[in-house]
Amino acid sequence: MWKYLANELKDFKGVAGYGVICQPRAPSESEGGIEIFRERLNNICKEIRKIDKNHIIFVPEYNSREANPGESYWNEKTASYTIDNGEQGIIWERGFAKVNTSNIVYLFNFFEPYSFVNDGVGDFDAESLESQVKDRLEWAKNVGKAPLLSEYGISRVNSTDKRVEWLETVHNIFDKYGISASYFQYKNAVNSFVNVKTGFNALYGEYVTWETEIRLNPFSFTSDYVATSAKENHFEEALREYYIKDNYFVKISLLDNEPILETLQNFWK
Repeated sequence: MWKYLANELKDFKGVAGYGVICQPRAPSESEGGIEIFRERLNNICKEIRKIDKNHIIFVPEYNSREANPGESYWNEKTASYTIDNGEQGIIWERGFAKVNTSNIVYLFNFFEPYSFVNDGVGDFDAESLESQVKDRLEWAKNVGKAPLLSEYGISRVNSTDKRVEWLETVHNIFDKYGISASYFQYKNAVNSFVNVKTGFNALYGEYVTWETEIRLNPFSFTSDYVATSAKENHFEEALREYYIKDNYFVKISLLDNEPILETLQNFWK
């Protein structure tokens, strides 16, 4: 796949680079562990470089790894720690693997702490956030001052003030250590079946399926099923507040994200 894409896009100036994989999971030791993960990344990058010498290759850290027999992992089904007996449970551990190719940027996702950022549970600690960034920076220095890029974001389940506070904290850390960053995400589809609070990081929401879900003049949902889902996913309130105003309907909205956009613009200046 990457050989095909590199061949198609090698001369395309609108592409900054190739993100080879999103949030990969490293295999267990019985399947090669971190070494085989590193080998596979290197093979991908090597094949891309044979075709495209210029575009950046964004190499991600592994986001988790498979447990080895005897290791303890968190079992979602039992809501408890479980000793692995060969089932390869998930251990939420992260790390980079060095790639021996030119023009590489190492990418890490930064949604920390996840329970707060995604689910709105608890709070965050600035010292802990900085420590996590410093650990990655130290690794990058040890492999030859490799550049780092972070993908980060925070969901609407948190209050606007709390989201701004988290963003400003993270931005200060990125500035302090010279970390480039890309906000996730600019725009996402919204509808009655998408929770627009928990896990919804997008600045703009585009209502692409409105014709199948609502009627206008007067407003109503097309079915009780759609109406129930819209209420459960907090979409009904967002719809009435941001998409339908004074009998005027808009398909794309910034929602309540103006302070978030302003905070991002201040960071990007």
